Amino acid sequence: WRRVVIPVAEFATEEWPNLDGVKDMYFRTCGTAYSVSPRYHVRDLYLTDDPPSVEAHSTEPPTQASLNADTYIYQTVNDGYAQLTTSNESEKEGTPCTAGRTVNYIVDASGDYIDIKTDKWASGGYRMDCMDKGSHTGWQCWASCSPFANPDFMDWGYLTFEVRVSGVFDDVCKPSISITKRWPSYGSNVVALEGDYIDGGTTSDTDWRRVVIPVAEFATEEWPNLDGVKDMYFRTCGTAYSVSPRYHVRDLYLTDDPPSVESYSAAPSESPTLAPLMDDILLATHRKI
Repeated sequence: WRRVVIPVAEFATEEWPNLDGVKDMYFRTCGTAYSVSPRYHVRDLYLTDDPPSVEAHSTEPPTQASLNADTYIYQTVNDGYAQLTTSNESEKEGTPCTAGRTVNYIVDASGDYIDIKTDKWASGGYRMDCMDKGSHTGWQCWASCSPFANPDFMDWGYLTFEVRVSGVFDDVCKPSISITKRWPSYGSNVVALEGDYIDGGTTSDTDWRRVVIPVAEFATEEWPNLDGVKDMYFRTCGTAYSVSPRYHVRDLYLTDDPPSVESYSAAPSESPTLAPLMDDILLATHRKI
C-alpha cells in the first residue's frame, strides 16, 4: 500500500476553479490502445487540511528489478480459473484457464500443479487472456486469467516454474515450451527444457525440476517485444511419435530475480529453439474426431 497526498488545487481548471458540487471520483483507465487496464485497490480515503507525510522518492531512474515484483501466473488451483477484475458480475467467472488439449488442475499437499496431457495433434497449456470483454462490458475486462490479461513478458527478465515430464524423448522430440500472442496471432520461439534452463540439465518423470528461462529466448524477429501474451503451451512431439508428453507444472511465475538451477555436466545445446510455433498449435493438417 502507498500513501497518496494530492493538493486539491491540482484538480482545478479555468472552467471549474472552485471545485464545488463534486459528484464522482474516477480512477482512470488507459483506453482502448492498451491490452491491460489498470485495477485499483483504494482505502483510507479522506479530505484534510493536515495531510500525512509521504516518503521521499529518489530522482534516480528506477532499475528494472525495482519496477517489477514477482508476478505469479499459477500457484494454487484457484489460479486455474478466471477471476473477476471489477465489481461487476460476470458469467465467465470460474471459466477454466486452459489452452489446447486435456488440462486439469490438481490439488496436492506439496504444491498444487497443472496436469497437461498432450496428444499427437495438439499441445496443451495455460491461457493468460481476458475471458469476458465486449460491448456488454464497455470493452473493459470483467473476468481474467492470470494476475491480469495478456501480460507483456518483456516487462520481466525470466519465466520460472517447476516441472516433471513423462514421455519418450530423443534429439527431435524434447519437452519444450512456447507462448502465443493474442492479436496479431504470433508464435514465439520454442524453448527446450534442457541444459542451463533446468536443474540437472534434463527433465524427470518422478522428480520436480526447477526451470528458469530468460524471457528474451522466446522473442522472434516478428514478435520481439513479446507483448499481449495469450497462451503458454507445453509442446507435443507430433504425429510421428506414439507417446505424447505429459507435463506437470507448478510454481509458475515471472520475475527479475530468478532462483538458481542446479548445474549439470553436459555441454549445453548450441541453440535453445526448435522451430517457430504454428499459429494454431496443431501439428497435423487433419485431426481425429
